[in-house]
Amino acid sequence: MRLSSHGGFTLVEMVIVISVISIVLAMTYPSLHRSIEKYRFENAAREVVSDIEYTRQKALAESSGDYKIKFDKSCYQIEVKDGINNKAIKRISLPNNVIFHNSYIMSFGANGNPTRGVTIKVQQTELKKAYDIAITPVTGRVELRPTTYQVID
Repeated sequence: MRLSSHGGFTLVEMVIVISVISIVLAMTYPSLHRSIEKYRFENAAREVVSDIEYTRQKALAESSGDYKIKFDKSCYQIEVKDGINNKAIKRISLPNNVIFHNSYIMSFGANGNPTRGVTIKVQQTELKKAYDIAITPVTGRVELRPTTYQVID
């Protein structure tokens, strides 16, 4: 007597495998979501530093008039303006839950240095993480450093 063997899986086996995969994905989703939010926040902070350096270089290269960066707390965006036409060169909106601690207007002179030193706090409310972006007035150096999170009213 010969038994015929069919290769394949039963419906019960398939349901069990899919259930196990679903449980594993459900357990890893929160940490994956948190990692993505952390990446977006760090990327946004680096982009702010990059835009400050870009504005400084524009002021240095053209050496005519002031260039300004406006950090607006109310709408969470950065606006880079040239000093001659007061025209917006670039507008950047920050990701959700990434905010500035205060509103600032930073000016760069013809020598490329900021008119005054300033420290800008950018933070992510969901992760409760914050960075300080410090700009030195004499050298124009821009530095990104982690700092303590503060609740904003």
